[in-house]
Order: sequence, then structure tokens, then C-alpha cells
Amino acid sequence: MARHAREWYEASAHPPFALIICPSPCAIPAVADALKGSTIGLGAQDVAEEERASLTGATSPLHLKELGVHTVIVGHSERRAKYGETDALVGKKAAMAIAAGLQAILCVGETEAERAAGQAEEVVRRQVRLALSQISSLPRTSALRHEDDNTPHALIAYEPVWTIGTGTPVTIADAHAQAAVIRDELRAVRQGEGAAVPLLYGGSVDQRNVASFTVDPLAGTLVGTASQTREGLQGLVEALKNVYH
Repeated sequence: MARHAREWYEASAHPPFALIICPSPCAIPAVADALKGSTIGLGAQDVAEEERASLTGATSPLHLKELGVHTVIVGHSERRAKYGETDALVGKKAAMAIAAGLQAILCVGETEAERAAGQAEEVVRRQVRLALSQISSLPRTSALRHEDDNTPHALIAYEPVWTIGTGTPVTIADAHAQAAVIRDELRAVRQGEGAAVPLLYGGSVDQRNVASFTVDPLAGTLVGTASQTREGLQGLVEALKNVYH
């Protein structure tokens, strides 16, 4: 499917948006081969919190980089819910990924119970703040953007846990409201640097709504189920081409 994605994406001489494919760990070498020489980025769905250690069942950020991976997802809601990943662990994963020269997509978002209790804003602020604390603790990761080309070390994806896999995303207004909360926390912690971190939305995104979730203050989307079939991925790519042309 990566080869098909490359064909659709590169049908335009100058694709108007960035595309990153994050396959399952077993598929990374095959996808890396399919994308060789392409402008499509290669990502991973998770990363270990250590560069060098006993990492049975986990993959070091250094090994991912050797495989050609450029970006890693950290703190996905499924990792938090099913594997008990804490905010501190997620922050450490983000920091170690950045230290290894990878770009981190940090997922933050509230559960349905937290939202019902009026804690949605508090939760995402805490998640962002703790992750930035971990990132700032390592000298090699203190900056949120590369000095040479100003590309971001980190992106933050607002991913409300209660929408994942339901087929029903949050309203655009809710997504924008939480994006504003995240941006406010970024500015509070990292001033001007925090104002430039790209914000994404993830949660039941498909070709019908992807355009709506790619409007300022959101810079893009993190797509799961809808990107796992040939038809779904093609529909997403074509929908985004219409947005940017």
C-alpha cells in the first residue's frame, strides 16, 4: 500500500502537504524500501524510552533511525489505555526520540470520564507540561525546532480518547478549543518557541472530514483506521490535495 500512496502523493510535481506513513514495526523495512527516494516520511507507532538498555520487546530510537524512520508517535491513547503508559513515560519517550534525532508526535487527550467531569482542559495541559519538562531535561532536546532548517522536533496531536475508533469525531469547535488550550500551555512553558509547535487532530478522521480538521489552528491530522485500506488512504490524499490547491 505504501507504493500506491507514493503514486497518489507524487502525482503532483510539488505535493502541497507533508505525508508520513507509520506502519506496524514488522512492516517498517518493507515500507522503507517502498518509500526509498520519496518525499513521503517514514514513521513508527511507538519507541522505547531508552537509547541503550535491555529492551526486550521494545525498539530503541537509535535502531528506528537506522531503519530510516524519521518520526515516531508517542503517547497514543491505545498505548496509554492498554499498556498503562503514564504522562511521565510518554514524556521520556518523546525526549529520547528527539535526542536520537527523530521527530516526535506527542498525543494528548482526555477520556470520556475526564471530559464529563469537566477536566478536559486540565488533562491536556498536564500532559503537555509534563512532556515538555522531560524534553527540556536533556540538553540535546532543549530546543523544539532544528537550528539548521527550523523544522519541528515535536508536533502535538490532540487525540480525545473517547472518539478513537468510534467513527464520530469531536466537533470542529471542540477541536479548535482544545488546540487553543494546548497552544496556551505551550506558550506558558516555552514562550515564542511554543507558539510555533504544529498542532494536529486525531480521532475518527476520514476522507469526509479530514479537510475540516486541517484548518488553522490545526496544521494536520493523525489518521488511524481510515488510512489502513487502499481506498481509504487514497481518499484522504485526494481530499487533502483539494484543500491545498
